[in-house]
Amino acid sequence: SLTKTLQDYFGYPAFRPGQFPVIEVVLQGRDAAVFWATGSGKSLNYQIPALHTDTVAIVVSPLISLMQDQTHKLNFLSASSASGTQKPVATFLGSSQTDPDEEAKALRGEYNLIYVTPEKLVTSEFLQALEKLHKDYKPIRLIAIDESHCVSEWGHDFRPSFRSVGPSLRTHDVLRQIPLLALTATAVPRVQEDILTSLQMENPLVVRQSFDRTNLEIIVKPKSTGGTGSIPSAFQSLLADTIVYAPTRSQVDNIASYLQTHAPSNVRIEAYHAGMNAEDRTTAHRNFLTGVTTVIVATVAFGMGIGKPDTRRVIHFGPPKTLEEYYQQIGRAGRDGLPATCILYVASSDLDRYQSDFYLGGLHGKAKEATLESMEAMKRFSLDAETCRRKQLLLYFNEEPAFGDRCGTCDVCKSVEKYGDDAQRDFGGEARIVLHAVDALNQQSMSQI
Repeated sequence: SLTKTLQDYFGYPAFRPGQFPVIEVVLQGRDAAVFWATGSGKSLNYQIPALHTDTVAIVVSPLISLMQDQTHKLNFLSASSASGTQKPVATFLGSSQTDPDEEAKALRGEYNLIYVTPEKLVTSEFLQALEKLHKDYKPIRLIAIDESHCVSEWGHDFRPSFRSVGPSLRTHDVLRQIPLLALTATAVPRVQEDILTSLQMENPLVVRQSFDRTNLEIIVKPKSTGGTGSIPSAFQSLLADTIVYAPTRSQVDNIASYLQTHAPSNVRIEAYHAGMNAEDRTTAHRNFLTGVTTVIVATVAFGMGIGKPDTRRVIHFGPPKTLEEYYQQIGRAGRDGLPATCILYVASSDLDRYQSDFYLGGLHGKAKEATLESMEAMKRFSLDAETCRRKQLLLYFNEEPAFGDRCGTCDVCKSVEKYGDDAQRDFGGEARIVLHAVDALNQQSMSQI
């Protein structure tokens, strides 16, 4: 019957490995923690129990864009599903919710999935409202903490409000009985342990899978400094669904403007960042998900959990701050399991700026230590032209790659396969380019070279 719910709402013929045991445990009222790769189907672990039993799942989420994404997809699927429901099953609550009646409807049990921020969840008023929902309207089957690495002080996206989720729920007379489900794709082992402790999980089922994304081709290229004129020419052939990440809002606007001018006329390009008003962000988000927009240029605000399965490319115009953020963002590509490409354009100056107080000033203790470690890992990843890219990512998450030293798909491994060791590589082509350039500049004669 669980499989029928899966088929009716989502159209999948069967569960992916690991999903069924987690769902069964949650339905039995037991805590669980899911540490799986991006694109592995983590969200079904809390969606199916609520839909199958017509109960409520409270989903604690760190980003508005993530809540909007999940809500939009679930309601679209419900409207066209074979379940017979054909009514909205999900909503999100918070400052970006434009319908003033949504919260009242949600707390009367009219939705199966309610997405909230941790800041809202831990208020005494909302906890009291959840108790009333649970007792008087519709039972709460589980409380899911999505992107749960935000709970840990060792995590790259630590949020103090997330740290309060476990104590707030576990000390509540009624809500303490509801099982917790923690999910994340970016938690190193010490963060995983801290999540379990901080959420005060009781005898949880802990399920770990490989973090390897075998369908992603990972490429790192040098980026020149300067303005929009330095945007690589590869950006101009954006024919497949693409996310372009840039570190700052101004860079997002500049790149989007540049691409709108230079891209083919049939390619629609939009920007997305926190400086835009809520309506414009929602429109840009919806247009990308529905295929109206081919390319979205965004800050990290469009990062976690965005699930457009057929995104074929993720391009970084400058590296993110930490290696976890990078892994999270390239995880937007190829979620349908088909090949996808991830290109990182990087300059050494990009990495240096993250050492400033602007990025580190609000961090202290474990959070600062963990961030500095991950920043250093991001720097090594960006500048190491000898070690397999996928191997570097997996080793960071304390996983030995099953493929050994060479994945065969990243830029480093393809270069080794083509040229062999650098000592044996033929640099004739590169040398001719240099010599022609020197000759053209008339700096010295070819014979002197």
